[in-house]
Amino acid sequence: MATRELLKGIVSDDSQNTEFLYDMTPEQWHRGVKQALDLLAEPPCTTSKAILDAIAASGKRGSIIPAKQRAATVEGGKEYGNAGALATDSQRAAAPGRPTEDDPPLVGVGGGSDSVLQFVAQDWEPAGSGASFKAVDEVLLHELVHSLRQMQGQEDNTELVAPWTVSRLAKGSTVDPGPPPTALTQVYDNLEEFAAILITNIYRSENVRVGLVRDHLGARPRRGEPADTPKRPFRDPKERTRELGYPLTNPRNFLTMWRPQITRLFDELSVNATIQKIQGVRCGFNPFFELLLERTKPVSAWAHRAHRGPHVPSARATAFPVRARCVSSSRSLAIR
Repeated sequence: MATRELLKGIVSDDSQNTEFLYDMTPEQWHRGVKQALDLLAEPPCTTSKAILDAIAASGKRGSIIPAKQRAATVEGGKEYGNAGALATDSQRAAAPGRPTEDDPPLVGVGGGSDSVLQFVAQDWEPAGSGASFKAVDEVLLHELVHSLRQMQGQEDNTELVAPWTVSRLAKGSTVDPGPPPTALTQVYDNLEEFAAILITNIYRSENVRVGLVRDHLGARPRRGEPADTPKRPFRDPKERTRELGYPLTNPRNFLTMWRPQITRLFDELSVNATIQKIQGVRCGFNPFFELLLERTKPVSAWAHRAHRGPHVPSARATAFPVRARCVSSSRSLAIR
C-alpha cells in the first residue's frame, strides 16, 4: 500500500478499494493516474492548469483512490466505469446555507474540505485531438473541478432546471418514459455538474476536439440501478444525443441561456485568480470570455473575433485536419 504525491494538493492512494483492481497491479493503477494527470498539467493547457493551480493553493488535499465501479462488457458492448469526488466533510464542502450531497441533505457551512476522488485511468478512452466524450483526461478534469469546489467550500447541490422550456426533459412515467433528449436538452442535476461540464467543454475546445458534451444526462440505467427514477430518467441508453447542438454551441448563446449560473461561477472562481486564467483561453467555446467581454465594453467586434480560436462544433464541419494545442497526437495513446 502506498500514497504518492503527484502534484501539490493531489495524491494517489491505493490503501482503499484495491480489491477492485482485479485486472492490474497497484503500481499500474498509480502509473495510469499519473499519466492522466500529466495530460492536464503540461503546458499550454491553460484551462486544466488553472484548476490544478487552484487546488494547490486551496490548502486542502485531494486523494485519488481506485474506483469501485469499473468498466465492463455488457451485452456485447462496453459499459464505462464511474468516477466521482466526495468531500470528507460534506458540510464544510458546501457553501453556507446550501444543501450537501448527503441523503437527506444537510446544510452547508462553508470553509472547505479535503476531497476523495475515485478514478481508474485505464477504464477510459485515449486523449488526443480526436478524443471521445469519454477521454481519460476530460473525465479526470471533470472530477477535479468537483474536488476544487469542495476544497473551496463552494459546493451547491440545489436542483438546477434549464431556464428554457425547449431544453427541459419532459417528465415521463414507468409506462411511458416520455420523449428522448435532443441536442438542446440541458439536464445537469445541480450547479456542480454544470460547472464541471462547462469547464471541461472549454478545455475540450481549447484542445480543438470535435463536439461539446451536451449535459449530465448519460446512459441509464447502469448496473444495479432501477430502470427509471424521477431524478435520473432512462432516456438515452446509447447516448446518441450526447453532443451539444447549435445554437448552444455558440458561447454567446450559451451565456444568454445560463447567465445567472455563469456569472456566479465567474465570481466564485475569482478565488486564487482561477477565472482570470480561464477567461483568457483562446478557443471557440468560452462563455466566461463572453461575460468578460460584456463587463469590459467597449471592445471592437474585430478584437472579439481575433480572440476566439477555432472550434469544430460537429463532425460534419471537419473538412480539414486539426491538431490539439495541449494534447497532441503524439500523446494520444491509451493509458496502460
